Amino acid sequence: LFDIGTIKDVGTYVFIVTLPATSHYEEASKKITVVISEGEYPNKITPTVNAATYGDTLADVALPEDEKGEWSWKDSTATSVGNAGTHEFVAVFTPDDSGYKAYEVNVTVEVNKKALTLEASNTTVVYSGVEQSAVVTVKDGLVDLNHVVTIVGIGKGTLAGDYDFTATVSDDNYSGTITATLKIEKATPTTDFGTEYEIFWSALGRDLSDITLPAGYTWKNGQTEIEDSNIGVYVSYPAVYTPDDTANYKTVDGEFGGYMKKAVAEITAEESYAFDYNGSVRDLGIGKNHSESTFVYTDEGGELFDI
Repeated sequence: LFDIGTIKDVGTYVFIVTLPATSHYEEASKKITVVISEGEYPNKITPTVNAATYGDTLADVALPEDEKGEWSWKDSTATSVGNAGTHEFVAVFTPDDSGYKAYEVNVTVEVNKKALTLEASNTTVVYSGVEQSAVVTVKDGLVDLNHVVTIVGIGKGTLAGDYDFTATVSDDNYSGTITATLKIEKATPTTDFGTEYEIFWSALGRDLSDITLPAGYTWKNGQTEIEDSNIGVYVSYPAVYTPDDTANYKTVDGEFGGYMKKAVAEITAEESYAFDYNGSVRDLGIGKNHSESTFVYTDEGGELFDI
């Protein structure tokens, strides 16, 4: 006997219906074939998925779980998700109930740019008079070997100072940002420190302001009294060089000095005098600029002369 109540699952069912004879009717029978095909799944949905990243494959894009079946990608999971942007891929839902057909839907996958780590170098340089730039590079191993990314906004400058900048990757499939500072330090100018000067000993207490330095140079303390050093001894004093362009060049400390020399002695007198005789000794008013020695008078022959 055939249980007609089993005719519900997918398949082909063949059976004979028999109507037994009665006192008034003959027996009747009939062969019946029933075919039940797979049905369309009710309440079809289009799943949503998380965004992918450039370089991912479909294996990296998880389809949602469903208690009534299973989602899978129609294409191989090794398929690339493609360039950054929006793409569609076919997903297949296979119901657990085998009476329903599997169905396909287009699933939108948002592909984000791949984030790169940027590194800044050459961020401290010395003023040179020409424009200089920091260097920004991509950390090794993050970009395809055959692909070169463009980085914009790299800090540059000519004059001494700090140049804050934000560099970014300009690329269809990669992103990245770094904030850094290009520091252009003041240059150290060439100086003439070490040049020897004639430094004279003087009991009159001369100070450094009496010694004129080249343009741009000043004594650190021009009122410093020249030391009472022995004749022939090298003495030096601190000075500073201030360049004309102090915005781009440093001031430089150094020393100037020289060997102590005897001071110049001076005699104050006329080269010739003329008087009329009056019977008295004439006062010639001969003077000198120091008192360490007294005058000695000689005639042209070198003999002592009593004036």
